[in-house]
Amino acid sequence: MFPDSVLTYVLEFLFYTEYMDFSDPVTLSVTRQVRPDRTSEFEMWIHGIAQAARSFDGYLGNGVIPPTPGGPLEYTLVLRFDQYQHFKIWQESEVRAFWLARVTP
Repeated sequence: MFPDSVLTYVLEFLFYTEYMDFSDPVTLSVTRQVRPDRTSEFEMWIHGIAQAARSFDGYLGNGVIPPTPGGPLEYTLVLRFDQYQHFKIWQESEVRAFWLARVTP
């Protein structure tokens, strides 16, 4: 997983190219592999961080891609914001930092 500073740099670069518009919607997907004994706790975390994101301006929605049966225990959380500036506010927020601190192994 890349540090937040790298992610932010890559997104800012993309938005300044001819292929992106600063006002276009932004989709963030994060995949985490979860230990078998922590799946319930992780699912509660996903619910909590998605609920927290709802209170931010520009929030468009979220989705969760659960693990594939028989595959690794990987969950993917998808968050959407209406534009980069709103995404960046979420990305740099203390609320997001709080939730990330709760999921760090």
